[in-house]
Amino acid sequence: MCRRMNIAFYVCALLASGMFSGAAYLPSDGEAPPGTAAERKAGGPFREMAKELNLSAEQIRRIEDNRRQHMEQGRRLMVDMMKNRDDLRRELAGIEPDMEKVMWIQQRIKSLLSEKEDSRLQGIMDLKKILTPEQFAAFNRKIEEKMRRRPPLRKMPPFEAPSGP
Repeated sequence: MCRRMNIAFYVCALLASGMFSGAAYLPSDGEAPPGTAAERKAGGPFREMAKELNLSAEQIRRIEDNRRQHMEQGRRLMVDMMKNRDDLRRELAGIEPDMEKVMWIQQRIKSLLSEKEDSRLQGIMDLKKILTPEQFAAFNRKIEEKMRRRPPLRKMPPFEAPSGP
């Protein structure tokens, strides 16, 4: 009986400490902690950049509409991409894959990747129409700074040619 009570006490203490320790990281002024999904949802980094670029309310509205539209399109493309990759995996997992079907799916995946890049470029061009040339130049500088600070996604090993005749 005493052992059960000890276990129950430790479980309750662990739960309580977990609940209260999270509260220590919440800012007192109601803003989301930096780098969190809540901050991104609240527009944290975007709000900072909007202040730095001195964007008007109309520019902010147009950028948010543009971003929302491109994100919806990106989600649609990603869903299609994942569906096609699943289809490709299923087809290749079979004993005798239908190579025509495999090639058709691969072409579809390439087409979706191309659409994704076209959409990215269109988003940049739309942003360029919204911002003044000075704001766009400052925006590009900020993005380049951010990319330099970010660690590389993956380090590729150096290519070593096979030795031999």
